[in-house]
Amino acid sequence: MKETTSLIREAYRSYRRGRYDDSIMLLRNIVAAVRDDPYPEILLAVQYLLTDRFDLVNPILKRMRYSNPDYPPFVQLELFIFLKAAVDRDSALSMYLDALRRFPADSYIRRGVKRLREEKDFPGYQKRVSLRELVRVTAPRKHTSRRAGGVQGGSFRRWRNIALAMVLVSAAATLVLLAGYKYFRQDGNGSGSVGGGVSDIDMIVLDKSRYGLVETINRQREPVFYYSSDEVLKDFNEVRSLLKQEKHNEALKLVNRLLHSNATPGVKERAGFLKRFILDNDERAVSAVTYRELAREPYLYEGMLVSWRGRVANVKRKQGRLTFTLMVEYREHDVFSGIADVYGEREFSGIENGNILTVEALYVASQGKDGRAYLLLKEARQ
Repeated sequence: MKETTSLIREAYRSYRRGRYDDSIMLLRNIVAAVRDDPYPEILLAVQYLLTDRFDLVNPILKRMRYSNPDYPPFVQLELFIFLKAAVDRDSALSMYLDALRRFPADSYIRRGVKRLREEKDFPGYQKRVSLRELVRVTAPRKHTSRRAGGVQGGSFRRWRNIALAMVLVSAAATLVLLAGYKYFRQDGNGSGSVGGGVSDIDMIVLDKSRYGLVETINRQREPVFYYSSDEVLKDFNEVRSLLKQEKHNEALKLVNRLLHSNATPGVKERAGFLKRFILDNDERAVSAVTYRELAREPYLYEGMLVSWRGRVANVKRKQGRLTFTLMVEYREHDVFSGIADVYGEREFSGIENGNILTVEALYVASQGKDGRAYLLLKEARQ
């Protein structure tokens, strides 16, 4: 054990000095011999990324996703890869906000949210952001191993759900993200959309055998529990039917229901593709959901376009962007239904403290102890 610890420390020293090949050679032998410590595996994955060996990263992430899904550097690394492959700021910010809502104590996730909120040039930031900025790789004497039982930076027991919900669970999905990461490393512009038509919906199906669609023993506490594969298949096919009828809001609620359930990873992966299809549709209608309805089951409305009226407070403008607090359904002093934090990618001139406005915005998530909604502003009117 002492010999292994010495080798890990030597591998870390080589990593810090930029001698990645030397470190990788040591770590390969260590990982082959030691299977109960995630530290050497994450250090190896980091260096594979730094040396553009993308095909070797996926097997490590796949193992860790099931053996150590609550390990902080692993969580941070998958978020970083997603950011590098994201088609736009909104999708990257949504991923980080979802993680932050569950793991509020992680300083590296908080840093990612802060950078994404403040950065004006997302494509430029996407290219230049370094792995070390958003992924913490400590010296081996400080790292938290699986044996130690503790998790640095808060509770990470629900990370598996995030990874599944954001379509990061399968080897194929990870390879897509790594391809996107490699693309930006090669100065690609990352433009374009992943949207599609009815024919694309027809291609996303579940196994007709109806077996293996639910996890009856689920370690994660999910708000939705399916008792049979038939129930899952019914909801999934209903989503496809609603999308063909262009009933995007009804479809989105069902997709979110699947993503926050005990459905299997394969089901959630396909549901994630359908959700992306919905979110990429710029012509979908605004939902009529009220703040009170959303607050009761917020997970059902993630990604929904909402229209709420309220009073504006805490207006801030910086680098061409706008943030403010909206007291939703404001009636009089201290009488309103709830609070939303609103973020706009332009200044929206004319919005000032005390205004009564109707905002149309994308609901991302609810965060904080008070469960306030986080909105991405699309339009605002008196």
